[in-house]
Amino acid sequence: MSTDGPGYVTRDTCRSANLAQVEVRRNVGQTLITILTLGIVSPATIYYLCEKPKPPPPCNCSNNVNL
Repeated sequence: MSTDGPGYVTRDTCRSANLAQVEVRRNVGQTLITILTLGIVSPATIYYLCEKPKPPPPCNCSNNVNL
């Protein structure tokens, strides 16, 4: 994942779609590091989901026009 800076997801992450959901997860090791360093170091894994692209409009094939 590329970022524009700390904590910011770049615009090209989802290409033409918007961000739908962002999850921040920590495993046991990451939680232990956070506790031992009193929160100074707080590693996490970030998962992001993009919106599904909109389906194309239905074909208007009854007028036999080639687009």
